[in-house]
Amino acid sequence: MPSTNCSIYILTGEIQSGKSTALSEWIDDIEKQGMRVGGLLNLVIDSKKWFLDIASKERWSMERLQENDSPINVGRYIFSEKAFDQARKTLNESNAPYDYFIVDEIGKLELKNLGLEPALSHFLEHIQSVSIQNLILVVRDSLVDEVLEKYKLPIKAILEKEDVPSL
Repeated sequence: MPSTNCSIYILTGEIQSGKSTALSEWIDDIEKQGMRVGGLLNLVIDSKKWFLDIASKERWSMERLQENDSPINVGRYIFSEKAFDQARKTLNESNAPYDYFIVDEIGKLELKNLGLEPALSHFLEHIQSVSIQNLILVVRDSLVDEVLEKYKLPIKAILEKEDVPSL
């Protein structure tokens, strides 16, 4: 990966440990202070998984809702290919200046070149041409080493949810 002035952080922890919830609460706080935040947040609302475009506040279900939508099976979830298309589009169109940009999450799909790929790799390869001060990548603890190996990122720090308020 080319050098960048962007500080890159990995937020990690166990599955369902509150990483996304901590980020959501933190985003609300820093936006009130005038910080510009963009990216994707992966939320669970009423036991269903959702993508949230942080900048626009638009959200859409990650789960397959229609028969004509190609399924992506991950564990107990059946995700929607259309939902990931929209998430990839959000990454591809992220060219506004941000104080913080979040990608929640890089997981097993991305390691298999599915999910947010190839948009995620393209985004990371061109991070130096985007006006982002801080990039936060959410990665479950069991996948951190694989993500570091795949993406070759110059990480400033690896954080846990308790560290989020100090970013």
